[in-house]
Amino acid sequence: MLSSHDVDIHTWDDDPDWQESVAVWFHDLDAGWGGFVRFGIHPTAGYGRSMVFAYDNDGQRFRRVRERVPTHQVRFDRLAVGTGWAGVTDGAVAYRWEEPECGASLGFEPFYEPVGFGISADEADLQRSVYAGHLECSGRLKGTLRIGDRSIEIDALGHRDRSWGPRRVASVLTNRMFTGTMGPALSFAAIEIRTDAAVNRHGFVARHGVVTPCEDLVILPSIGLDGYSVDGGTCHLRLAGGEVLRITAETVDGQLTPFDDYLCSEHLSIARCGDLVGMCDNELTNNPRLGTATLPFVDHVAAGDGLSLRPPRWWR
Repeated sequence: MLSSHDVDIHTWDDDPDWQESVAVWFHDLDAGWGGFVRFGIHPTAGYGRSMVFAYDNDGQRFRRVRERVPTHQVRFDRLAVGTGWAGVTDGAVAYRWEEPECGASLGFEPFYEPVGFGISADEADLQRSVYAGHLECSGRLKGTLRIGDRSIEIDALGHRDRSWGPRRVASVLTNRMFTGTMGPALSFAAIEIRTDAAVNRHGFVARHGVVTPCEDLVILPSIGLDGYSVDGGTCHLRLAGGEVLRITAETVDGQLTPFDDYLCSEHLSIARCGDLVGMCDNELTNNPRLGTATLPFVDHVAAGDGLSLRPPRWWR
């Protein structure tokens, strides 16, 4: 189930904020390995961005962020940035990267057709600034993942997005995003975002290929003292028709995801809804002083490049 946007060329203008990107986040419930990857290009401005984060079941983690990579990318079918690329191979979306301390060759099998958040035409500020083009999809991510000198075959649950258009992230004052899957029986994507113009809430669930929009939602992360490390949280989704789902998340590992001065943090988590168990990314942005403030410290999210050890959570 490929979207036409996975192979089409998107036409950009002379807007320096125009970008084209792919991202995927995943966790193998059995192996305990997972990660978050994003490759993006700014074709008008002439550079790319690469973010790779992965962790294993022993607490070893790898992170490398490159925010200015020279690129002459002109089409998406293989969006290459730095040591990695994402594109369409053998009719499926694939992700590859090869760093000295971490590498992967992964393929994505979707559970449903990619869909958007359902942002309406009257939310022009959100369309202009953040979500001009955006698709979400859950599925299974399979392949080889290497961290340090260990390499395994993973069979992970994952969620991906596909994005194009201007991204004026300075307009985002704060956001919460909660996206993931428990397999074909339940996938979900929810966002609360406060821009300098309005508050917006959007989301949907997918069950065995049937997508149902949310009427309302609330995302409640448990945030550490640094304002970015999240230990877990809860997402409440009220669906069209009145049904309410309560999904909980317990963080396995996370990282800081920068976009110039704008910072968010991703937290790959074990997700639960009733008897269902899966994974999610419990993401937040606090954007202190509109992104002008540097972080004096972080508690648990990975903020430096290279290999490191995940700090223990002694209270669990």
